[in-house]
Amino acid sequence: RLLGLEDDRVHFRYKDYADGAAWKDKSLDAHEFLRRYLMHVLPPGFHRMRYYGFETGLLPARQRGGRSPCACPREGTPGDHLRR
Repeated sequence: RLLGLEDDRVHFRYKDYADGAAWKDKSLDAHEFLRRYLMHVLPPGFHRMRYYGFETGLLPARQRGGRSPCACPREGTPGDHLRR
């Protein structure tokens, strides 16, 4: 969250996950703040890809477009299909 801008310094608040998700305030030179911010902006023609590769397994099945393995209730007891 941006808190303010004065004397070519940007004051902002951020969450420090290395310190137990504590909120901290920080002040940076405006040029350094913009440099760090622009590192997250993609060049023209590029698209951000979310949920690709190993991160795909972290999504619930309905967001991936599939069904959960437990979506259909089972009838009977385990092993019934073997006794038929």
